[in-house]
Amino acid sequence: MWVFIIVGVIIFIILSVLYTNKNDLLSGSDSGSSIQRLSSNEIRSYFPYIDTQTALLYRDAILKGQTTFNVKRDVVEQWNRNRILKRTAVPSKDSMPVGQPKEYTKLTWWKLQQYFPIMDSEISANYFADHLLDESKWFTVKTTELEEWEKKLAAYKNNEKNLHQTATNNNEGIAFEKQGDTASAIEVYEKNLEMGYPASHSYNRLMIIYHKEKRYEDEIRVIKKAIEVFSSDARYSKDVIKWKERLNKLTNK
Repeated sequence: MWVFIIVGVIIFIILSVLYTNKNDLLSGSDSGSSIQRLSSNEIRSYFPYIDTQTALLYRDAILKGQTTFNVKRDVVEQWNRNRILKRTAVPSKDSMPVGQPKEYTKLTWWKLQQYFPIMDSEISANYFADHLLDESKWFTVKTTELEEWEKKLAAYKNNEKNLHQTATNNNEGIAFEKQGDTASAIEVYEKNLEMGYPASHSYNRLMIIYHKEKRYEDEIRVIKKAIEVFSSDARYSKDVIKWKERLNKLTNK
C-alpha cells in the first residue's frame, strides 16, 4: 500500500511541474527581476523571432483574451537577438521572388494586404496569421488568381468612388431643394442616374419633382430606370412594386 502512495505522490509532483512549466511559458511569475511583463501587442511583435510552436501557444492565449504575459528576461533577450540576426541576415534564395514559374507571383505583405477588401475573410485571416509568424515572408499566389483580384479590386475602388460621389450629389440636391432651386437639384440627381450607383434617393426625388412639374415623360423614364436598376435587389422589392403601380397609372392615363 505504501508503494502505491509513494508512486501517486511522485506522479502528482511530475504533473504539477509540467503544469507549472506550461503556465510559466504563457504567464510566468511577476515576482523578481528575472521576469518581464509584455502586452499582447508586444508578444505579437516577437512572433517572427519565436519558434513556431511557442508562437502558436501565445497566439491561442491571445485569441482567448489574455492581454499580458510574464516572460523570463533571458527569453526576451534571446528574442531580441533573433530579431537583430533576422533583420541583418542576407535573405535566402527561397525567400526572394527570383526564378518564379510564370504561373505564380510572389507578393510582399504590403502588396498582399491591398487585396483584403475583396478577399474571403477566412483567406485573409490565414494570410494575416502567416504574416504574424514571419514578418519577412513573401506570399506565392497563382498569377491567374492575382489577375482576378486586380479586376475585383478595380471594381471595388470604382464602386467606393461612386458611392462617395452619389452621397455628395444627394446632399447637394437636398440643399438645392431647400433653397427652392429645383433646376439645380434635378441636375445633380440626374448625374446620379447616369452614374448608376444603386441608391434610391435621387430616383424618388426626381419622380416627385417631375410629377409636380407635370413632366410625365421624364417621370416615366426615371421610374423605368429605377425598376431596371433595383429589381434584382431584394431590399428594394417593396419599392419596385410601388414604382410598377405608379408606372401603370401614368401609362394608362
